[in-house]
Amino acid sequence: MEFKKKEIIGREIDTSELLNEIKKDLVFMNESSGGVTFSGGEPLFQPDFLEQILRGCYSASIHTAIDTSGYASTATIERILPFTELFLYDLKLMDNQLHPDYTGVSNSRIIDNLRLIAEAGKRIWIRLPIVEKVNDQPENLKAIVGLLHSLAGKIEMVNILPYHTIGKSKYKKFSKENRMASMENYPVLKSEKILKFFKDEGFIAKIGG
Repeated sequence: MEFKKKEIIGREIDTSELLNEIKKDLVFMNESSGGVTFSGGEPLFQPDFLEQILRGCYSASIHTAIDTSGYASTATIERILPFTELFLYDLKLMDNQLHPDYTGVSNSRIIDNLRLIAEAGKRIWIRLPIVEKVNDQPENLKAIVGLLHSLAGKIEMVNILPYHTIGKSKYKKFSKENRMASMENYPVLKSEKILKFFKDEGFIAKIGG
């Protein structure tokens, strides 16, 4: 039997150590009007750590953004709201009967949290991962637009994220089953059509981001 050599791909650190690392780039952040984005995985699955590091960044006047699926408790959202300036927020399927089939969870909490963030007046960029024949149907896109319009102009940007195959090698590397192995890159022309749809609906939108 062949054993794979162990590879260290990360390490555990505490919030003070992380904040010190972040502060090393302050000069670059100030020159570029940049900041820190917490992503994952899902950063909201570590609410204690996330709240502490967000507080630290806020105290140091470092711009903060969270890249999230929005699937978290209301209490978690309320904890981090005061210290988060921008939310990069995923939306996938509006049909709550289909949403669990592809994500494993209901979308009710996700939509409720999005409304909560919008009502708090936070900056929001919507991110739409697009998978062919899964969530690119006109009825789903129209439902997403309806939700975004209901948020009364709180959406700054819509990022269209077409499915790509870049991650295929990672499944092999970690001996994981890739249930989308047969999927190809999302067609460019379809991506551009979706982009036009959101622009025609009055949103600032782009492919990627």
